[in-house]
Amino acid sequence: METPAGFYRTALAQIRALKSAAPESEPLFDYYEALLQAQRETSAAFEPDLDGLDIDSQKARIILLHRSPVTGSLSSSTVVQTLHREMIAAIPPVPDLALESIQSGKPIVELQPHGLVTQQIRRVVQSIVTD
Repeated sequence: METPAGFYRTALAQIRALKSAAPESEPLFDYYEALLQAQRETSAAFEPDLDGLDIDSQKARIILLHRSPVTGSLSSSTVVQTLHREMIAAIPPVPDLALESIQSGKPIVELQPHGLVTQQIRRVVQSIVTD
């Protein structure tokens, strides 16, 4: 499996080659090049040092909590590839439901017992209980 650094190096080289081969499409390739460079920098910024934590790194798993629309977030697969850990759950953003929960004083799992957020929370709880 190629390392993230190797992937970005290869992808950027391919974009630059395409850009020089098709000058009429240069603005489009400039956009993709900038996007890929930004993603590379973001990925490098979040490179974790889980081994430096006082936990059993074999038991460390991921719970991805989206606080903004998923379209603007890192994908689950990117997070798993970057952290090299199993993902237990990906909890989607539900600001309206969260507000309703706060205003009613009832937990989200009670307001929507069969909803996606509740399913993901159950996965987290099940993972904790079975360890």
